[in-house]
Amino acid sequence: REQFEMAPPKQLFVLGDSIALAYGPFLKTLLESQGFIYRQKTGKEAAADHVDAPAYLKPDNLANGGDSAHVLAYIQALIKTGEIQADKDTLMLNCGLHDMKKNQQEGQKDVANQCPIETYKDNLQRLVALCKSSSFRLIWVSTTPINETIHNQKSSAFHRYGADHSAYCAVARDVMECAGIPTIDLFGFTQSLATLDGQPPSPLPASLLLDHVHFQPEVSKQQAMFISGWLACHFRDVAEQTGQ
Repeated sequence: REQFEMAPPKQLFVLGDSIALAYGPFLKTLLESQGFIYRQKTGKEAAADHVDAPAYLKPDNLANGGDSAHVLAYIQALIKTGEIQADKDTLMLNCGLHDMKKNQQEGQKDVANQCPIETYKDNLQRLVALCKSSSFRLIWVSTTPINETIHNQKSSAFHRYGADHSAYCAVARDVMECAGIPTIDLFGFTQSLATLDGQPPSPLPASLLLDHVHFQPEVSKQQAMFISGWLACHFRDVAEQTGQ
């Protein structure tokens, strides 16, 4: 883990997909009780074609980060305008589910991922480089698992595939490991919830899912508790390392 002169600021800026939108309210409550300030992208800035959220998140919380190109552009804009500041904000980011989508429209069925995996890797590398050059502390959140069969039976506009999911997750893991970026293993934690129910972790059991890709509210709550606990340990460890 990298050594820093100062402990990370406990003002967290969260940017992710609709999975993050679902656990966000629970996480906000948990973190604020620990003295964190919790901020996220606002709904007014979300592009409608990149919003993939269940009905219970609409219309009040359309703050979806979208694919890696959108996340990179959004963070670039926030840094340029000063809406996030390195001495105040720790960034907690995720993208991947939108990148791996494959359009199912006529003439485009399964032709290409929304963001090709080479571009996804480049976007993540640029995102890491941007955060480092701007002295922002970055925490990555791994992409949650999918059940390809359930997903593609319920989603007609686009599909996601297990092989793509594994490949995109591997790219993100390698980029973050090479850059020394700490990662919250939300993928592994979510899979572990299946074993608690006496089911195999793969494929993801239908009992955890709300629809094609989103999770039951109770699962989102448990995800928030896991992330909150991880962050508490991480910030304590860094504070000890920096003597604060």
